[in-house]
Amino acid sequence: MIDAFDIFGINHGDYRLIIYGEGPIEQELKTYTAEKELTEKVIFAGVDENVLQKIRDASMFIITSNFEGLSNALLEAMSIGLPCISTDSPPGGARMIIHNGENGILVPVGDKDELVKAMNKIVSDTEFAESIGKEALNIRWKISEEVVCEQWENLINSLTYRI
Repeated sequence: MIDAFDIFGINHGDYRLIIYGEGPIEQELKTYTAEKELTEKVIFAGVDENVLQKIRDASMFIITSNFEGLSNALLEAMSIGLPCISTDSPPGGARMIIHNGENGILVPVGDKDELVKAMNKIVSDTEFAESIGKEALNIRWKISEEVVCEQWENLINSLTYRI
């Protein structure tokens, strides 16, 4: 993501990449960011209980996991209508909820060129960005408590041996 943002920033110098959360490679990423002279553009915001309020007006949400199940952060970003980009990482959690080009964008794991293209698409085509953000809102109903409980009930009923 940092490399893609560096390339993206060549034509979009007014954007910042804000990374929320903490992890075991955080210091390594901070060092890498400093080496690339991006410390003014890449901000490590740490853990924030009000992250949804802080990202509500973001231009996009990006998650670039190499391996990811169903990401809560991605679901939350979609549920507030952000245009989302996610790597299509195994085991396929993002693929379960993102219909590429309709309610978000999927890019191959490790493909920074495709990530840059996706970022450019969102900032250069506001109609597209608004459209995928609006479609992303539908995730609220697809993962609602009622829908998920009904799916579990149907699964359990299909596996139950009836006499």
